[in-house]
Amino acid sequence: MATMAAVAIMLSILVNGAANTLVVKALYSIWSTDARGNPMQFRRPWDATLAKFIGIAVAGLLGKALLHAVASLRLRNDSAACSGILKPSKRSHLRTVALAAAPAFLNVLSTGCLCAGLMYVPASVSLILRSSGIIFTAVFSMTFLGKEMPAFKWVGVGCCL
Repeated sequence: MATMAAVAIMLSILVNGAANTLVVKALYSIWSTDARGNPMQFRRPWDATLAKFIGIAVAGLLGKALLHAVASLRLRNDSAACSGILKPSKRSHLRTVALAAAPAFLNVLSTGCLCAGLMYVPASVSLILRSSGIIFTAVFSMTFLGKEMPAFKWVGVGCCL
C-alpha cells in the first residue's frame, strides 16, 4: 500500500511540475487590453511568483497543522506506534524559521527569474534548464562536498529529468 502511495505521489509531482510550467507559459501568451483599450500582452512574472509563494505558505500551514495533529494524537494515545513519528526539536521555533527563511527567499527569487525567463524562451527550454539544476546539484555535491553518488542515485537523477 505504501508503495502505491509513493508511486502516486511521484506521478503527481511529475505531472504537476510540467503542467505548472505549461500553464505559466500559456499565461504569458494571453492578450488583453490596457486602461486605454490598447491591446497588450500579459507580462507580469511576479504574479506567478506571488501565486507560488501563497501556495507554499498554505502548504506550510497545512504541514504545521498536520504536525500539531500528530503531536496531539501522540499525547492522547501515548502508544508505541506513535512514539517515533514526532520528536521534539531542540531548537526554538524562531531559529527554525530563521534557518528556513534564506532557502525560502532564494526559492521565491528563482521562481521569479524562471517566470521572467518564460516570457522570452519556449517552455521546452525552460523545462530543460530547470531539470539541469538536479544534475548540477549532484555534480556540485560530489565536487565541493565530497559526497558519493552511487548508481541508484544517478538513476534517481535520470528519472527526475
